[in-house]
Amino acid sequence: MSALGVDRDQIDLLAKMAVEDPSAGGNPIPLTNEITKKLYEEII
Repeated sequence: MSALGVDRDQIDLLAKMAVEDPSAGGNPIPLTNEITKKLYEEII
C-alpha cells in the first residue's frame, strides 16, 4: 500500500470505506473498524 502512496494518515478513512463497502458482506470474517484498521497498519 505504501508503494501506492497510501500512508498511515489515511487508515481511518480507508477502514471506514472498507466496512461500508457492499462487497464486505461476502467476507468469511465480518469486518469491523478495529479489524480493518489493524489490517491496514500491517500492510502499509
